[in-house]
Amino acid sequence: MRTGPRWQANANHGGALLDGGGAEQAEKALVDECTTRVANMRQTLLWPKGGRVSSRRKEADALYSETLSMRAEVLKILQAGEPVLRQRASELSTKEIRSRAIQKLIENMRETMYNAPGVGLAAPQIGRGLQLAVIEDKPEYIKDSPAEFIRERERQPVPFHVIINPKFTLLESANVEFFEGCLSLAGFTAVVPRARMVRVECLNERGEPKVIEASGWYARILQHEIDHLQGTIYIDRMQPRTFMGMELFNQYWKGKSMGEVVKQILQA
Repeated sequence: MRTGPRWQANANHGGALLDGGGAEQAEKALVDECTTRVANMRQTLLWPKGGRVSSRRKEADALYSETLSMRAEVLKILQAGEPVLRQRASELSTKEIRSRAIQKLIENMRETMYNAPGVGLAAPQIGRGLQLAVIEDKPEYIKDSPAEFIRERERQPVPFHVIINPKFTLLESANVEFFEGCLSLAGFTAVVPRARMVRVECLNERGEPKVIEASGWYARILQHEIDHLQGTIYIDRMQPRTFMGMELFNQYWKGKSMGEVVKQILQA
């Protein structure tokens, strides 16, 4: 799911945003330092005459490969039309969740979400039909938003977390409507009705059971990402008359309340 409208005077909606978390920056710095040090070690362990490789050189090569594999990659985000986005994703076992491959996938998805930037990313969006999604709504995404915008959407920062094999139930039958965007429908937005409060039962990145009760914008993010795991995209739920490109949204509708949008578009 996209970050939502950006309110900085000279920032475009959906522009690149670097990771601002201190812990993530420290972790990246450590990986960079390890990679550099191991690369220097490899340079000092020259190939001996006769072409035989020393055991220390082999160890250095293995360590270098491992440190390189620690680096998170930015993956390609698939766009609507890709078959995987319309298929129900497969559940993961606890053993699979704890595997190195899935842990690496989680880190890559996290980096890809930050790079987009977005507040959520589901595995099908990067071509993996797995019941896995990453979520984080950073403080900087909303720090310059008008107070009324935040209040109306009940939006507040959400720390990074992973949901796996999620199942949700509605805690409130009434729907609320807001513009919503998707990283797999780049450049578009529409008003989407969503439940205001939900309960999600899932597994975390360690394969441990977790229960989330959410309301407001966080509940919307959860529903959006869980939809992806079922092969559903927001255009399946949107108010069709409100579908538009981001350029025109920013020009005509960005600063309007949902009451104004309903009156001018849905009740016109």
